[in-house]
Amino acid sequence: MLLLMSGVNWAQDAVHEEPRIFGECLPHYASGQDSLFLYNLPNKKSQTKIIPYGVDWKIPFSLKDGLTRVISVGKLKTKEQALATQCEPTLPDNERVIYKNEIVDYLYYTSEGYGRVSIKGSQCEVPVDEGFGLFEVITFPEVQVWQRVLFKDGSSPGWLLLDGSQTKVSGIEC
Repeated sequence: MLLLMSGVNWAQDAVHEEPRIFGECLPHYASGQDSLFLYNLPNKKSQTKIIPYGVDWKIPFSLKDGLTRVISVGKLKTKEQALATQCEPTLPDNERVIYKNEIVDYLYYTSEGYGRVSIKGSQCEVPVDEGFGLFEVITFPEVQVWQRVLFKDGSSPGWLLLDGSQTKVSGIEC
């Protein structure tokens, strides 16, 4: 089941969008080069621009201006019966059961070996890391993580796709 969510969904199709970046800790990013390739919108089909930037300069952003876009869902297959947690909207216990050999839609990785899946119209948390032994990853989701870059005056030159090609993690805040 694909989740079509309202939101920022411009020209490039996304099956789900979350108005934040996931993970338990917040990484701080620095530029890895002397310019940044930005998009006008958090969408690879929007107009682009290049702005001069310094190597190792910290990239300022606001937490509220992050966006995670699921372009395509992945698939997980249960190796043994599992119980999903933290479902939104809430599901009764009997509807959170994922039976052995059942295939569920894998939306995105969250942190610490867990990810979000779609079960009966709800988003739930499950242990997606194969080391837990509960799920086999059939396919991984295609996910884009975006951050609006800010100038000191609060204005923004555009959106940065955090795919590791332009930035490096310069610190982590938990």
